[in-house]
Amino acid sequence: FAMRHAAEDMEARAECMETMRELFRQFMSRLLPEKVRLEQNCIYKDLDDIDLNATHFYLEENKKILAYLRTYQKDERTMMIGRVLTSSRGCGYGLKLLNTAIEYLKERGKRNFFLNSQSYAIGFYQKAGFQVCSSEYILDSIKHVDMLLNL
Repeated sequence: FAMRHAAEDMEARAECMETMRELFRQFMSRLLPEKVRLEQNCIYKDLDDIDLNATHFYLEENKKILAYLRTYQKDERTMMIGRVLTSSRGCGYGLKLLNTAIEYLKERGKRNFFLNSQSYAIGFYQKAGFQVCSSEYILDSIKHVDMLLNL
């Protein structure tokens, strides 16, 4: 699934943002039960303006959302990957969706991918070929590192 919308039309932009807010609320309530949110120490409060120009992906099975992520242009050469969320750890949903998104973007000429990983998830992203490219730092009270994948 990929969703984009032209940001030039302010009325369409407002309508799109409201639709995205509702989808996001549904994603958060259906995808991340309270136990997982507390375990990860990470609660996304709302959408940001990036969501209007991002490409959103999700993995669904039997009308249940199993994984979600978004991508957007970080700079001229690099795609940012963010909000990688799964309904259950260890089931392969996140990696399957991550690899699908990378393939989709690769088919469109994208070759450089960047993300901010929570430190505990470094191994997960390394399975997709990402490499740590920064020292550990604190973001939203959580330890993170930057990771890069160049194809």
